[in-house]
Amino acid sequence: RLPIFRTDALKKVLGAALNEARDSGKFLIYAYCIMLDHLHIVTGSELSSSNTLRYLNGISARRIVDHLKNASHHASLEKLKIQARGSHKYAVWQHHSNTFIITSEGMMMQKVNYCIRIQSKQVWLNQLRIIGFQAPDIG
Repeated sequence: RLPIFRTDALKKVLGAALNEARDSGKFLIYAYCIMLDHLHIVTGSELSSSNTLRYLNGISARRIVDHLKNASHHASLEKLKIQARGSHKYAVWQHHSNTFIITSEGMMMQKVNYCIRIQSKQVWLNQLRIIGFQAPDIG
């Protein structure tokens, strides 16, 4: 994995893209934490996890690549270059994401608290953004 989120500019691009994906996919984002080379995110949706990831990964990758192109960051784009698959030239995200189905409020808080612990231990992270909390209906 590449340390793509070293700058505040790219963290802001990712944050805006997550918001756009949330609006487009009509899902909730409870918490997220941007690491140097990946993202921890807690979402809630009627969508399957694969469809939620499709919104998150697709929109954020497009916005990140556009940002790098517009800012003429050719060296960074070269690092993201892949063998052409259809119309795609760049890969921002790996294709094997770790997803977990959250089945209780306790499990939800465990995942959110994990993001908070990461945040408090490492100063270089973007601030943890708690968008809101709504206990999932598990009844």
